[in-house]
Amino acid sequence: MFLVAIKMPEVVHARDSVDIINQLDSTFTLHCQSRDNDLMQHDITAGEDFAFSFNENIWGTTEFWCNFWWGNKSQEFTVWKGSDIRGTHKQICAQCMYYVRPDGFYVGQRNGAPPTFMDPWLT
Repeated sequence: MFLVAIKMPEVVHARDSVDIINQLDSTFTLHCQSRDNDLMQHDITAGEDFAFSFNENIWGTTEFWCNFWWGNKSQEFTVWKGSDIRGTHKQICAQCMYYVRPDGFYVGQRNGAPPTFMDPWLT
């Protein structure tokens, strides 16, 4: 007989996070979700941000995507994707920071490195 004992921590702290920062001069709307969690639609005013944190599931298949609208422009993309147990998917970053600007979307990490351009707005 083979027995494995696992002690679970009292409190699980979220390891991964996404922060979406509005660097526009006006409000944009976003709607973020995963297969299991709908974070609802939010209006993000100039200079404000929308942040959420979570723990990746045990299979490594957690994925969050967001839809964005600004005037007559829109965009949709995955903001966080886990590394599945086979290691076939790689997340963009663990502590993702997205910057919403007039020319499009930039991504960076909390390490202070300058963000890189990702995607333009679609019209």
